[in-house]
Amino acid sequence: ANPAQRGDVQGEFSLSRELTMLISTVKLDETEYSIDSTQAMELLPLWKAFKSLSESDTAASVEVEALVNQIEETMTGGQMEAITAMQLSIEDVAAVQEQLGIEGGFGDMTPEMQATVQAARQSGERGPGSGPGGGVPGGGPGGGQEGGVEMDPSARETAMAERGVDGSGRRINPALLDGIIEFLESKTERV
Repeated sequence: ANPAQRGDVQGEFSLSRELTMLISTVKLDETEYSIDSTQAMELLPLWKAFKSLSESDTAASVEVEALVNQIEETMTGGQMEAITAMQLSIEDVAAVQEQLGIEGGFGDMTPEMQATVQAARQSGERGPGSGPGGGVPGGGPGGGQEGGVEMDPSARETAMAERGVDGSGRRINPALLDGIIEFLESKTERV
């Protein structure tokens, strides 16, 4: 593929803003910009509200957007720069799931993430930030039953179009949301 095409393909596989903020909150712990207890106390109610919204079928994308904006505003300028520099990918999502003790790795991905990985596999791309050999563990073709969710491919595409890949991406793995809430609670206990 020529570089321009490659850029387009990779652009489609970028993580939603909320998933980026969730994953980077944990990844910041490995840097000088880790979340302190005060920030954790500010972020906790925001992520709990996000979890409630993600479980609601009536949540408006405007509400989700407002919460993500608040989460981003809670971060310092240095943290946001560090997050941008991370250039997070699907592989980072898997690593954070493992770090938070979420079982099943890629098997527990949201339909959005499953479809992203599958589309990457079908197009011959591996998504941004992965080198040769950075394949998806346990990923086989046609995984319509991954994560215990049986959905026919066209229904999955419809659901994704309605709910997610366009940036409103409200379907974050509930276990991942529980994980970030526990992670932040552990930070507040260190006060």
